[in-house]
Amino acid sequence: VDELAQKVDRLERDIAERDQMIEKLKTSQYIESSLDKREKRAYERKISELEEELKKMDSIKADNTRLKEENAALIRVISKLSK
Repeated sequence: VDELAQKVDRLERDIAERDQMIEKLKTSQYIESSLDKREKRAYERKISELEEELKKMDSIKADNTRLKEENAALIRVISKLSK
C-alpha cells in the first residue's frame, strides 16, 4: 500500500511538472508570436513610410522636370529678346 501511495505521489508530481512545462511552452510561444506580430507591424509601418517617401520623390522629380522645361523656355525668350 505504501509503495502504491509513493507511486501515486510520484506520478502526481510528474503530472504537475509536465503541466508547468506545458504552461511555460505556451507562454514562450505566445511571447514569440507577440514579438513576431510587433516586428511585422514595424516592417509594415516602415514599408508604408518608404512608399510615402517614394510618392514625394516622384512628385519632386515631376516638379524638377517642369522647372527645367520652364527654365529652358525662359532662356529661349531671353535669348530672342537680347538679339
